[in-house]
Amino acid sequence: MKMKTLFTSITLMITTIPAFALDFVNPRIVSHKEWTTGGVQGSFKKGYVINPGTVTSHSASSSVYLYPTYGYAKSSTWVSGQHISYIVNSTDKVQLYQFRVQLCADNSSQCYHYSEVVELPANSYTAKTGVSTLVIYFANPGKYHSYGLTALSGESNNIATHTGDIIINP
Repeated sequence: MKMKTLFTSITLMITTIPAFALDFVNPRIVSHKEWTTGGVQGSFKKGYVINPGTVTSHSASSSVYLYPTYGYAKSSTWVSGQHISYIVNSTDKVQLYQFRVQLCADNSSQCYHYSEVVELPANSYTAKTGVSTLVIYFANPGKYHSYGLTALSGESNNIATHTGDIIINP
């Protein structure tokens, strides 16, 4: 009985996986824009994308993690965050998706912004990764906060946020 159940389970897995499998692709970049607000400097360094294997989910996901930051008053402080999005196009048509990154320090007017629109072929998926960096100046010691966002919009939508600490010593 156990052998028949095992055989049935394996047969179902083999016959259903191809129906859900999507192709991993490197999408075409349609547009790209970067800017800062509040007189700060910032950047986004794209990470390497490694095929995570077969994806059977037909949804998108995003995440962001802000690294703990320590600095000194009256000097430049580097704030960084890791951003990841999995973009899934489960339709039979080419779709456009917008991948957005935002990193702000203490005040939402002091931010770095990154936006990229990509074209994803039908029945495919990809991953976008990278590290954002914001260079900011604090005149006074104290505890401040950073705010990070990774967002994805298109046929699938997802947003992730994270708040981190910035400790500025005298």
